[in-house]
Amino acid sequence: MNSNDQNPKTSAEDAFRRLLDIVIRLRSPNGCPWDREQSPGSLRGALVEEVYECIEAIDENEASHIKEELGDLFLLVTMLSYMHEEENKFSVAGVFDSVSDKLIRRHPHVFGELDLKDSKEVLQTA
Repeated sequence: MNSNDQNPKTSAEDAFRRLLDIVIRLRSPNGCPWDREQSPGSLRGALVEEVYECIEAIDENEASHIKEELGDLFLLVTMLSYMHEEENKFSVAGVFDSVSDKLIRRHPHVFGELDLKDSKEVLQTA
């Protein structure tokens, strides 16, 4: 783990829970007026911008910059997910369950009985 990490003993689960708790607080009645006013539509431009910044950081191959930009993306994805949860459209957990189910479904050679030798065979079964 990089020495730039604030607390290398923090688990991914605890770190995500902290982020989600912050987003919930920001969106609460006692939170930030700006954050409460945001909507999925108002964050569209920021999402696109952060994706491009993340791509730029990857191209630079600078770990601290990549980490920062991935954090910005996690914030936006978490905020967007929570906005939908607030409207009872789907839950933040549902976002994770959905992508987990998709990964398992798309990798029967890992999570099922299919035996594939290499990436070429993987692509042929997709």
